[in-house]
Amino acid sequence: MLRKRRVLEMGSRIHWYLLFSTIGLFLFYIACLNFEVSFEYCNVSAGFLRLMIMLSLIFGIWLFIFCLSIFFKDRMFPWRPFIGNSIRIIMVLVVDLSFSVISQIAGKSFLIF
Repeated sequence: MLRKRRVLEMGSRIHWYLLFSTIGLFLFYIACLNFEVSFEYCNVSAGFLRLMIMLSLIFGIWLFIFCLSIFFKDRMFPWRPFIGNSIRIIMVLVVDLSFSVISQIAGKSFLIF
């Protein structure tokens, strides 16, 4: 039981690192839009950002499943990793939504009447 909780805590730390990497790539993508770079360079940074978002979401889902497996085995729910994981997933979804809106505006322009 203790080993599973330690693995869960280590997974939570890894998920934080994934979140910080995702935010860093998002800021890098915004910087690519502000400076004059080639179109391929901007597409590669957008692809890496999309990859990090998907990887972070998949890892977060795995952590949710792992929390549930600890609960079923131990009959004591790990609230702190569960709530922290929920907050991180919400933050990744906000980054994903912001990325989608910005790429939509940058790709097809935005018109205000």
